[in-house]
Amino acid sequence: MSLLVQTEISFVSIILIGVVTGLIAEKVTESNLGIFPNLVVGIAGSLGATALAVVLHIPAFDFLHTLMVAAAGAIVSLVFCHWAAR
Repeated sequence: MSLLVQTEISFVSIILIGVVTGLIAEKVTESNLGIFPNLVVGIAGSLGATALAVVLHIPAFDFLHTLMVAAAGAIVSLVFCHWAAR
């Protein structure tokens, strides 16, 4: 059983939220990795943070909470990638 099955937000929605939060995180972190890497890292951070919220039983299953969790995951992922790229 997938970790994302339990959420009310669909997998595609989480991907789209990851794209948006990747763009937001790019501006917040002032990352200069480029648009495509920022989007990929944003999607990965979004999926990872959402899966972690499910595992930790954090109630992030409506749109606003999923957006906040995804944004936090994308920002953390981009900060880590920006740090690792130095």
